[in-house]
Amino acid sequence: MRTNKLTHYTTRLLATIATVWAIHQAEGATVIRNARVFDGDALIETASVLIHDGRIAAIAADLATVPTGATEVDATGMTLLPGLIDCHTFKTGDESPRGRRRT
Repeated sequence: MRTNKLTHYTTRLLATIATVWAIHQAEGATVIRNARVFDGDALIETASVLIHDGRIAAIAADLATVPTGATEVDATGMTLLPGLIDCHTFKTGDESPRGRRRT
């Protein structure tokens, strides 16, 4: 059972990474729709994110205007942290004796 869950989450993670990489590499516009979006301050339960030429151009509950020919991604059931790619890091401490855990 645990292996199946791990495989499921690993597959979803890899699919998400591939999608994000493709969006980052794409020129033009991409719209990610129906995502739960957290921008560091507020949570929008259902929102759309417009990415234009690799940069976030807009985040809104409903994007009325989308560039013609924009790639659309359905992110139903997923959470986006736009612009917060480096917010989750692990600091293991420095290499000085003060930074090491003493046992």
